[in-house]
Amino acid sequence: MQKVSKYILWAMMGISALLLILFFLIQGEDSIEVGGDAYWSPTFINPLLYWGYLLLCATVVITIVSVAIQYSINYKKNQKSAIKTLVYVGALILILGLTYAIGNGEKMELIGYEGDQNFGAWAKFTDMCLYTIYTLVAIAVCAILWSVVKKYIDK
Repeated sequence: MQKVSKYILWAMMGISALLLILFFLIQGEDSIEVGGDAYWSPTFINPLLYWGYLLLCATVVITIVSVAIQYSINYKKNQKSAIKTLVYVGALILILGLTYAIGNGEKMELIGYEGDQNFGAWAKFTDMCLYTIYTLVAIAVCAILWSVVKKYIDK
């Protein structure tokens, strides 16, 4: 099983690298005019975006499934450990809710974009994603620093 996952990871990395190389090397014939300057339009932007969406969705699904499996295993062995899992999931849901609430839903003026997905719930969702990433990185850095400090205190 470990060999299979190793090959799958190498294949995913290869696909990602290939799409990035194609994105940067192959230029489309179309150009986008922004502020009087013409910029080349990349040909492989859609496959790269769809690949990113696929990886993101796979990550979310695998994370949810693994948390559910971990919870059920921990619940059978040690209910206190299972409660910890639920506390972490609840904390993440709380962070997501707070970051969505502080997000800004005002319309953004984007050059060359005429769609309707740059205000309201979509703008707040984007802010939620960014603020959640910032929060989780800050928590990770604090945890790393705390572990270093705790190691020196325990000596």
